[in-house]
Amino acid sequence: MGTDLPDPDAISLSTILSPRAANLLGRAGIDSVGQLVVYSATDLTGMVQVGQLTIAEITTALAAHGRALAPDPTKSSGATLVERHRALLEQQNKLLALLQRIAVHPRTPKTVRGDINEVMARLDTTLSLEQAALAVREHPW
Repeated sequence: MGTDLPDPDAISLSTILSPRAANLLGRAGIDSVGQLVVYSATDLTGMVQVGQLTIAEITTALAAHGRALAPDPTKSSGATLVERHRALLEQQNKLLALLQRIAVHPRTPKTVRGDINEVMARLDTTLSLEQAALAVREHPW
């Protein structure tokens, strides 16, 4: 009928990791096991103050709960989730910049400008949890 493992989103990292490790991950927006397991060791070591000892602590704590970090990328597996997400964010930013250029171009019909401006006004560009973690990773606290 299922698994005996608890819901990973319900397991707070502060209950299974040292305060230091939980705080480091929390600053990157990673607060639960469910959020943590999408990252690889390579992703996490890119964060400030996350080294091999922290990775060992995380790996041990996750294993005790029947979980593991995402596998590190290989030539066959491709980019990590964080790397793929960063590439999508770059594509999104390029597309938004292009739409803005089209909207202000003098030859763009007013109806098209209006459509672009309407879509841009409704577009949610707030940071997702993963985007916030990327921002922290690229601009360490």
